[in-house]
Amino acid sequence: MRPQRGKNQLGIFHSLAFVVSCLLPLLSFRYSSLPSEAIALLCSIPLFIVTYEFGLLWGAAAGCALAVGASLFPGLGGSGIYFLMILLPAAYVRWRQRLLEADCSLVKQHLEENITVYNKKIAELQGIVDREAFNATAIYEFTSILGSTLHYQETLNLMVDTILRIVPYDACCLFLLDDEADELYIEVARGLSGAGKETRCKMGLGVVGLVAQTGQSILVKDYERDTRFQPLQFGHKFASVLSLPLITKGKIIGVLEVLKEEPSAFDNNDLRILTIIANQAAFSIRNANLYSQVMQQAITDPVTGLANHRYFKEVLAKEFQRATRYGRELSLLLLDLDHFKEINDAHGHQIGDRVLTEFSRQLTAMIRDNVDLAARYGGEEFCVILPETGLGEALKIAERIRRRVAEKHFADCLKLTVSIGVATFPQHAETSEQLIKAADLACYQAKHRGRNLIMPAE
Repeated sequence: MRPQRGKNQLGIFHSLAFVVSCLLPLLSFRYSSLPSEAIALLCSIPLFIVTYEFGLLWGAAAGCALAVGASLFPGLGGSGIYFLMILLPAAYVRWRQRLLEADCSLVKQHLEENITVYNKKIAELQGIVDREAFNATAIYEFTSILGSTLHYQETLNLMVDTILRIVPYDACCLFLLDDEADELYIEVARGLSGAGKETRCKMGLGVVGLVAQTGQSILVKDYERDTRFQPLQFGHKFASVLSLPLITKGKIIGVLEVLKEEPSAFDNNDLRILTIIANQAAFSIRNANLYSQVMQQAITDPVTGLANHRYFKEVLAKEFQRATRYGRELSLLLLDLDHFKEINDAHGHQIGDRVLTEFSRQLTAMIRDNVDLAARYGGEEFCVILPETGLGEALKIAERIRRRVAEKHFADCLKLTVSIGVATFPQHAETSEQLIKAADLACYQAKHRGRNLIMPAE
């Protein structure tokens, strides 16, 4: 498109052209013997320029001026006709130029509108691409994190913590199904005070119960206005709830629930991404649970349910290292059931196993939970690791065990006694093996001196 000029200005080039075009016919008329038609054509050049640059009105005025000039100079003859012949095409060209300028302006407006629409669409598509890229990265991160461990509780904790970075929440609960009670209990929770395994949900009741019963996800935009459900039992006012089933091999094992206080905080994209995560989570929970069961079986005595000999040795070595490092005391009880062989011979091994099982339960009930460790050392021999326990306290614990065993009836009618040897680090040993040997020797002395006794190591 030709660049637009100022309303009452000529460009430098056109100004010079106009001056020269005006001088040419005057000089030709004054000093040349050119025919009048040629002089008329020369006179038409400034007329064309004026019309093209300033429009038809100025061109007509210039044409009238030339016509008047032609009448003053008869030698020009019919030059007015030539003026009109030039004026009309120039006017037509100017008119077409105005139309083209109007069309270009309209096209420009349409292009700007289309560009705006396309930019919006590009921004929307870019948002979708960014969201999908984030979702793909989040799923990969979630899968990688869950694949980094097979420990059951660690898997569950990693799960709910990683979900927070993918779908922000104010609270999150991981419910697992108790098949025997037909209820769901909270295994892991974030953002909820007072929520634990004692918090139970009946199948079919509430959002969690309904999800567990139907196996279908539920997205609640505003919980208080949703008449399908009763108020939440957590003591918090959460408006948005997104609850998804955890299904593995066609069986529901639990429910994943995320909550936020503001309404409409979750959308269908959150539902979609969390559905993928829930499927992966269910698979990871199942694997971690199987791994936990296998590991538990590997360290558990199958008859008594206590730790087996191998696990006892591992824990004793760790506790001994810790006691050595921090200068703490560590005691070990070694227990031997008196005349146990006679029970097996008189009543059979099934009754003998029952006696061992009941004794193990009694022993476990009399030591500190998650601190001390009771293990089956072999046959009718048992041991108890007592971290941060001196000899005096260990003797008191041993006496309490001995007295309780002597008072109880096993397998409904059998009486039983136990001989106990007690050894303590650092008084009796410098290594874990020496500690075992000292406790074993003390137990042997207790049996040698009449059984149903407690003997400290020498």
